Amino acid sequence: MTAYRIIAIAMAMMVSNCTCSDPNPGWEFEEDFELTSPPPPIEDMPVSEDFTMPPDMWEPIEVVTNVPLSHALNERTSLAVDSNGTLFLGYHACTSRDCSAVDLVIARRARGQDWTFETVKRQRGTFGIEVANPEEVVAAFLDPTDNTFKVARRLAANDYELRTLGVRRTGVSDGLDITPDGERMFVTFANERGDPVSAFVLAQGEWRALQNLDIGDASAAYERGLGSDGQGNLYLIHRNGTFGAPWGLARYSLRDAEWKERTYFEQTPRPRPSSFVVKRNGELCIAGDNNSSLVVTCGDMFDLERDRWNLAENVALGAGGYSSMLEGSDGSLYVAFPSDGNTRLRLARKSPEDDWDFQTVFDKNAYGVSTVIDSRDLLVMSYYTCDAANCSLEVISRPQ
Repeated sequence: MTAYRIIAIAMAMMVSNCTCSDPNPGWEFEEDFELTSPPPPIEDMPVSEDFTMPPDMWEPIEVVTNVPLSHALNERTSLAVDSNGTLFLGYHACTSRDCSAVDLVIARRARGQDWTFETVKRQRGTFGIEVANPEEVVAAFLDPTDNTFKVARRLAANDYELRTLGVRRTGVSDGLDITPDGERMFVTFANERGDPVSAFVLAQGEWRALQNLDIGDASAAYERGLGSDGQGNLYLIHRNGTFGAPWGLARYSLRDAEWKERTYFEQTPRPRPSSFVVKRNGELCIAGDNNSSLVVTCGDMFDLERDRWNLAENVALGAGGYSSMLEGSDGSLYVAFPSDGNTRLRLARKSPEDDWDFQTVFDKNAYGVSTVIDSRDLLVMSYYTCDAANCSLEVISRPQ
């Protein structure tokens, strides 16, 4: 599922390992929604004090070394944690030095133990992982070996149950998203051929199809684009129409078993979403980029941009350098993003009462960033970072 004169190369390459789709296609709608109030002006955030916690509190750990540069530039990572505190990290492992063939691998680290590694399947392209039940990690991915959309559910160590879900043949620009809701797992699939968006649920060990979202030419968020509010609603990031059309959210009611409403960004410039969070207070927050700016919006289905912040300029977003957002245990928003031409990995934080603060996690490049809060209340990030032609896959953590 993110120094560099090679940024141009990374931006030009397609993200082969993200919950995203081709940024050009979009999804058409007929109905329009009026905002309850005029969109607020963009708030340009001043440079603020860094977090008071000293930088050496961050603890980077190498998980995989000797990763070829050409591979890391076009990759992403995907983090998940279960209720027992076990951390799961999805990534692509090269089976040869030139990475002509890769495997989808899930690295697992139980509390107090070392990393172990489990190969799911030979796979290249879009994927994402999530956990609903302890030790039952689920991976959703495009399978180029037979052009299908598959899900893999972990039954035990090195034992994954694979299922092919009912969609048309997959393509290189298809998109997918995955999210838990209680003990259930939901996935969506957006076909580049313009089919309606498919949705599926895993409940009590069985997969079944949900109502399609009747839009085509699908575009999705770079990292996380599907979320649950725990109150019977799913929300999906999508684009309303072809390239240049507005982005927005669609809401699926689990009670009514149908897609109920859609709403879109109205204010321009419109950010291209990277990551989406449904906060515990019900707010819907989106982090994205507009050219070289990092933008965060928070609102609801009546007004997606009730609050809008232009957080940073000169950020290396898009391709492998998108931002990753999550909510902390105290209700704070965290956004990790590559900054200054991807020479630094930065973290923005907004507590419920205060303005945004910023911190440099480390003075290095970072590609394919993913974030999670683990059971010890640590903020954990995964990413690829490179030195010359050699890269490593790392995780770094720090108390909130």
